[in-house]
Amino acid sequence: MTGEAGTTWALVVGIDRYDDPSLASLDGAVADAVDAVTWLRALGVPDEQILLHASPSEASKGPLDALGVPFSASREPDIWASVHRLTQVRGGTRLFVFLSGHGLYEPTKGRLFLTQEAGALGTYNNLGIDLYVRLLLSTGFTRTFLFMDGCQNYPYTETKRQQIDAAIYGGVVPPTPRPGNSLAAAFAAKQGQRAAEINGRGAFLHRLLQALDITRPFPDALDLDFASGRQSLDLRRVISDDVRPAVERAAGALTPPVDQSPQLVPYGALGADDPCPVLMLPDVETGVISIDLAPVDASSVVDTIELQVMFRPWSQRLPRPRGTPLSIPITARVPVGEHANIRCLTASGTPWDVIHPTVDVPVTGEHPVHFELSPRDVGQAAGESEPPAQHQSVIGVKTLTHQGGLAPALGRTEYEQLGRTLGSSMHDGAQVAPGVHLNVYESGPEFVVDRGAEAAAGRVAAVAAEVLRDVMSSDVIIATDASSEIPAAEARVEVLLGEHGAAGLAGPLARRAVLEVDVPGDETVWETVHEISLAELEREGGFGVPPGRVRLSVNLPWGSWRKTVDAHVAHSSVVQLPTQVGAPPLRVRLGAAGWPGGYAVVGGAGDAPPARARPGVLATSSVEMRPAPGSSPGWVLTAADNLAHKGHDGGWMASVGVAPATVFPLSPVRSLAIDALDAFSRVEPLTDVPLPEWDMLVCAGRIEDIDPDGLTELLASASVDEVLGLAAAHALHGRRQWKQLAEVLDELRRREWLGLDVDLLATSLATHTGGGPDSTLVERLAARAARGEVPILRWGVALALQFCPDDDLRFGQWRAALQRIDATLSPRSVWTVWTE
Repeated sequence: MTGEAGTTWALVVGIDRYDDPSLASLDGAVADAVDAVTWLRALGVPDEQILLHASPSEASKGPLDALGVPFSASREPDIWASVHRLTQVRGGTRLFVFLSGHGLYEPTKGRLFLTQEAGALGTYNNLGIDLYVRLLLSTGFTRTFLFMDGCQNYPYTETKRQQIDAAIYGGVVPPTPRPGNSLAAAFAAKQGQRAAEINGRGAFLHRLLQALDITRPFPDALDLDFASGRQSLDLRRVISDDVRPAVERAAGALTPPVDQSPQLVPYGALGADDPCPVLMLPDVETGVISIDLAPVDASSVVDTIELQVMFRPWSQRLPRPRGTPLSIPITARVPVGEHANIRCLTASGTPWDVIHPTVDVPVTGEHPVHFELSPRDVGQAAGESEPPAQHQSVIGVKTLTHQGGLAPALGRTEYEQLGRTLGSSMHDGAQVAPGVHLNVYESGPEFVVDRGAEAAAGRVAAVAAEVLRDVMSSDVIIATDASSEIPAAEARVEVLLGEHGAAGLAGPLARRAVLEVDVPGDETVWETVHEISLAELEREGGFGVPPGRVRLSVNLPWGSWRKTVDAHVAHSSVVQLPTQVGAPPLRVRLGAAGWPGGYAVVGGAGDAPPARARPGVLATSSVEMRPAPGSSPGWVLTAADNLAHKGHDGGWMASVGVAPATVFPLSPVRSLAIDALDAFSRVEPLTDVPLPEWDMLVCAGRIEDIDPDGLTELLASASVDEVLGLAAAHALHGRRQWKQLAEVLDELRRREWLGLDVDLLATSLATHTGGGPDSTLVERLAARAARGEVPILRWGVALALQFCPDDDLRFGQWRAALQRIDATLSPRSVWTVWTE
């Protein structure tokens, strides 16, 4: 046992079987728990400090028993016994909590994890995650990591979820969190999403444990402490750079596709952007780099010392404190076998030059690095008119041994290769670029640079270094140094889009800056150098970056994609963007060609299914929806000619397909797209509104991703789309932002076809802030109930059932119809969709 293992504890819960037979059994929750225990053991955590709870299936009981770790049941009292034990631990520093089973999210209650007895005897036992987070932050563990893989976010209907309250055992009031404690919670899915099981495992936790494997951790999430040489693994980058994109791809490839985006949420002392070291890697042999300056009295003019470990996301930048010199010497520990690049930069306007400002060091043992400064020639005395001498600089590209000495390894073959790349002859005095001349040495080329040719020389030297790294054996180090500051050469990255271009990947967001380009930075691991729209990228074909590692990120509301490449000066690096990121909205999948107007339904490939439209859920009469001509992809059905003259009375709705039919409200102002015809159908209104909030709210329903202030600012802008405004109103309702909700409802009341949702939200607002709705509002709801109207967005169904009175006969038939709708609401659609 080494490091922190002896002071690490863990709570592990896996539930495959529930006491309530109506709750679907799972295949991978206990398998996830078994793997979590195996991972904890690999860290060195003692078995007696792993508190295990499981409810296995027949298939998972064998692997569970084979662990040899005692386990208890997964009912709430059993789990609470372990939680209470953890609150009594003294001397613990780190706590891991793994929860695998059914989870759900209700906007007003937050995340809930259902315990084994949930649903039995009419009770809905659960762990209210927000309550338990407060409790865990009050314990003696300074660092807690909570991993929740809720394997399905929808075991109950929309209305039933609102009736389940967040719970903590026996009404315990969580103590006040300790100020210095932090908790990082990694959730398998965002609000409104399901969490997939793939091949008998939770897609999230299976990938997470792979990335956290202490013998093969995700490399781009490694941090180096230059003072000690120790490496840690940053959970934030594990989630964002590896787990999230991998799970989004895997879940999106299922049939039907699952929208799933894991996320990390910080609590307590952990800031929103702070590194989150989840574990320390075993110690490795390190070398010491010691940096000093000569003469000592010139140290006050040195502005910055930069240290970058090549081909690693590790860098250190030591700026000079204002008004004081750097503390010299500077030491850093770097793992043996790495290669470090150190730069010495003087403050602007100082009368000193660094003779060799850049040094490359192959790390083997002790490495003293000396930067020598010399006074700058300030020119002739005042009044003299003699022109200054022509200034020349020298850049050397050297071949070195791993011990740092010169390696005379270049001959005719290597120089010929270099000449072919540079397009120049290779002999002493040859001009390889305007103002740049060559000196040939066995240890590498030297370039003499005239004043004004520094940029060209920097590019030539970078190309030469790349060529030599390709042609030389691995036991030779290629290093570059210069006698004065040379502008950095620029590499180019060419980016290829799929056959459908920028619009095919981002839809209406193609002109928004969704591509982020990062390079290794100074004080942070990555530094953003470009934010580019896909439309601009399609037009320009690529962009320039400093040579070296470059990370490309496509960040869309429905998914993200990342790739790291090496950018070269000698040739462009080519990156192929994926044809799809995550599970795109239907407005992206269908394209923007020829969408019809209102009272229309757009589908994918194949023949149009039978469909009818009827005026409300209580109606018995209907009209046929017929194929419509146009250039839209797939099929289009419309009833516009039959319905337009009837106005909005009744709230027209479509019934598409048979046995069972997929049913949803129609829109009089825009066409709707439909995906699949089953219990997991998705319906979205089609629009070219170029706002990511549309996709987050109207398409994905991610209320938690929109902060109230951002919503208020969005809704205050001119001519906000009415459907987006309605989704925002539901989001404000879920966040209990009553003042902002009242302002939005005043605007939405002008849109008659949204009337039922608006009246339901107004009823809830009046109930929470004013004692209840007035008689006028109740009469409006009664009239809508008589017409059989259905809420436009699915959140409204639960509100309707909550606020239509049981004892008012005017609501009886409507309430029964809404209960049938609630039982088959599609969890994939924000637009109200059900089957009958």
